[in-house]
Amino acid sequence: MDEQEIRDRILRAKGLKDIISLVDEMGIEDMGNQYRSMSVSQWYAYVNLGRYSKYNIFEIPKKTGGTRLISSPKSPSYLQALKYINKILLCFYKAPSCTNGFVPGKSIVSNALPHRGKKYVLNVDIQDFFSSISDELIVETLIEEYNFTFKIAKIITSFCCLNRYAEKIGLIGSCLPQGAPTSPTISNIVCLNLDRDLETLAKKNGLIYSRYADDITFSSNKHFWNKGFIKKLFKSIKGHHFTINLKKVRYQKKDIERQEVTGLVLSGEKVNVPRSYVREIRNLLYIWEKYGINAAQKSQQLFSVTHARRNTHADISNVIDGKLNYLKMVKGDNDAVYVKLKARYERLINPQLTKSHAPFFEKVKTIMNFIFVHS
Repeated sequence: MDEQEIRDRILRAKGLKDIISLVDEMGIEDMGNQYRSMSVSQWYAYVNLGRYSKYNIFEIPKKTGGTRLISSPKSPSYLQALKYINKILLCFYKAPSCTNGFVPGKSIVSNALPHRGKKYVLNVDIQDFFSSISDELIVETLIEEYNFTFKIAKIITSFCCLNRYAEKIGLIGSCLPQGAPTSPTISNIVCLNLDRDLETLAKKNGLIYSRYADDITFSSNKHFWNKGFIKKLFKSIKGHHFTINLKKVRYQKKDIERQEVTGLVLSGEKVNVPRSYVREIRNLLYIWEKYGINAAQKSQQLFSVTHARRNTHADISNVIDGKLNYLKMVKGDNDAVYVKLKARYERLINPQLTKSHAPFFEKVKTIMNFIFVHS
């Protein structure tokens, strides 16, 4: 089923049964006999039930302190249906060039690249991003942007949102859950007008603008942090029902302080990971090589607890592999630092391979040392 057919089916839909029929056809086409359809009564229940019936709610620590509320769909069939709803929404949403978060083919790297070499870089963070996006705002946007009928927009929104409750008050509204597969796409859809307004603001001031989820970045070779710009920026963000996290506003000047965008360091015409990130990988590999995998595992657990990481008991091999994949994404698979660290990791997880290919690894080491010395 192609995108055009999916769009046509949604725009012709009259109610819940039409949405169920479309999702079921997509599921059967995608998964065959493995697809398990939700009944009409289940769909109706998930459209109308509150958060405690739809999600597992838990908190994870933030790197900067405090906690983040995560809402994970309880039912596998509900999670599956959400994934197909997300595919439907992606048939409508086309990301503008300034948007990099939750967009296929884009990443924090593509978000940081446009700001390389700029003298001034401004980072702004939206506070409580997902929970700031109400069901009313989603319904309004789906109608205005894609001509959804009110009924279909309301069904999809209710299916994808969770209810919020306050003590002694009860239900106070509904918003996007952080943890549902539909939330990233819906957040981008709701931010379409915000992106347009901030891109217009950037062009009027000769700036470059990009957004990755709740991280907003402006940059320029001229100073632009003044009362006029600040007033327009704050007014625009507030006008789209968001609030700026004042603790995370950073105006960074080149050659005076380290410039960062979405956790990546701007270094000349390149983007890079912080040195501490590479140092952490090296330390874990060294401990594993010197004292064994158990010592490396304990070291990783201690580091995670100290720095408020979530997976304090994650397998050390998976942790290092994930860090190396992230390093490769940022620096490239031909980068000398990545290649050397990856080779050390491979030797640790494949000791037999190390013995039989020792001459090969020595040759790689010699070549990398030559490149490092003559680069």
